[in-house]
Amino acid sequence: LLLGKLYDMLAVKLTDWENHRTQTKYDDSLVIKLFAFQFVNSYASCFYIAFFRGRGSIFEERYVDNCEGSCMTQLSFQVLTLMVAKPFPKFFKD
Repeated sequence: LLLGKLYDMLAVKLTDWENHRTQTKYDDSLVIKLFAFQFVNSYASCFYIAFFRGRGSIFEERYVDNCEGSCMTQLSFQVLTLMVAKPFPKFFKD
């Protein structure tokens, strides 16, 4: 949640820095940045678990991040967390 707020502020700062001619162009650029940052913020952990976790490490052998058995259970739990727990702050705010 904290990184989401930070990414929102970063998107506004980057869009302000671009100096668009019209408000419509500004809004379109802001929406694209907000979508991209929220997508990365939400799904980077799923991407890491699915494609990189348990495949070895670029660091020394003592820093290897392995899954016990299959990473599918951790990936399933991460997706469940995104789909169930992520909307709760919005529900409480509303």
